[in-house]
Amino acid sequence: MKPSNAPLLLLDHASPAASVAVVDREGKVLASSMELRPQMQAERLALMVQECLKDAGLLPSQLGAIACQRGPGSYTGLRIGVALAQGIAMPWNIPMLGVSTLEAMAWGWWHQEPSRRSRYSKVISMMDARRMEVFCGVYGWNAGTMEVLSSGSALILDKDKFSTWAGQGLAMIGDGVVKWRNLLVESQQFDRWQEAVFVSNWQCTAASWAGLALRGLALGLTISPSDFRVDYHKDFYSPSLQGREFSK
Repeated sequence: MKPSNAPLLLLDHASPAASVAVVDREGKVLASSMELRPQMQAERLALMVQECLKDAGLLPSQLGAIACQRGPGSYTGLRIGVALAQGIAMPWNIPMLGVSTLEAMAWGWWHQEPSRRSRYSKVISMMDARRMEVFCGVYGWNAGTMEVLSSGSALILDKDKFSTWAGQGLAMIGDGVVKWRNLLVESQQFDRWQEAVFVSNWQCTAASWAGLALRGLALGLTISPSDFRVDYHKDFYSPSLQGREFSK
């Protein structure tokens, strides 16, 4: 059994950027690293883990849990990150914790600057999912904790989406926000959203959602590495496979 105070390894790998952090059970960051070049993610992620463990003075066997994103996000990024986490966890029977990428974005944005929680009690996390689709979730900050108001899903944008929250002081964050803002401007609906802030260039990091992982750990949400599954939120699409029939 792992010591109750054993540190956590956090992997953020579902977006074009990638980051790694090692934190203690109080959320203090012991080591962290970030890679902003998408083409280097596969090559660098394992090295970033090695560097962070070395900087924290830890061996993999000393980790109490590994938290990584279960989706949605980049197919490649999700596969690389989860495979790496499982590869580290399995030999040492380290429990794993799956974190929603969209929840991590909201938690991280609120905690990067605490005053945001009082100014913007709701956050819409939005990731580009190609064409007019986005991965999206709506979250609220209430009584010192985050609530899921609308769970993450893949959806096709139209001007009436999220109308329930129009006119409220909320934040929209993520690379899908550009697509949504442009649609509002083109459909002459932008005036309804004057109280909202649109943040498309903010980058989530593993260290920023450490508290979310620690909350999941406290709630007993860890699972064995062999049981961990990715949730892509939509079927994989490949133009070269469209129209083909496959025999069983």
